[in-house]
Amino acid sequence: MREDGSEDECSVVGDCSNAFAECVEGHCVVPNKQCTNDCSGHGSCVFVNSTSSVELTSCSILEKQCSAVCKCESDYLLSSACDLTNTEVEANQASKELVLNSIVTLAGLEDPSEQVVSGWTSSISIATLSTDQLSVAGAATALDIVSVVLGTASELSLSLDSVGGLLGTMDSITTAVAVQIKNNRTSSANSTVSQIQSVLAAYSAHAASSLVPGMSAVSSSYEQFSVST
Repeated sequence: MREDGSEDECSVVGDCSNAFAECVEGHCVVPNKQCTNDCSGHGSCVFVNSTSSVELTSCSILEKQCSAVCKCESDYLLSSACDLTNTEVEANQASKELVLNSIVTLAGLEDPSEQVVSGWTSSISIATLSTDQLSVAGAATALDIVSVVLGTASELSLSLDSVGGLLGTMDSITTAVAVQIKNNRTSSANSTVSQIQSVLAAYSAHAASSLVPGMSAVSSSYEQFSVST
């Protein structure tokens, strides 16, 4: 068996002990990850290290430290799947910023409670689902909302379950900022990285404070980060 989990010889896929392997030309091979829509005909799919963004020659579906990403043509550079032009992406980002600002306004008008915090968590989760629609400004606003949610949850001594959905939100935000950095929009994107780190630290602190004697520590891993308490 090779280091990537593949084996030397096979006649049919059943000969492969690795459940993820395919029998290709007499060899058991674990397939590489694939890009969304094969980059929509406006780019090429490349493999990169998830931490350093250094390009790799392969990235099997079993590997956690690499990703398949699209290297888009210049007119589609802002789209992760090369399916929208830069103009279309920027229009979507402007609309999303309005949505995020409306959540900020709403949060300032409501009296905090567990139900309200749950509503905020749900709203920000939905608003950040599409990373292409998050500009750097939008990501910063989303981080402000997450900070408010965490701060309120701590003040009300709410359980970790009440804000658990925030980690998915943080992964979307972090992915969006990583794309902006990749596209050389570093002057504003880099300043958001420290904000991300601060919010993740606040989440870890809230998670730690939510633990009771006898409860196991919490550890969560996402594409862009890991959080432990």
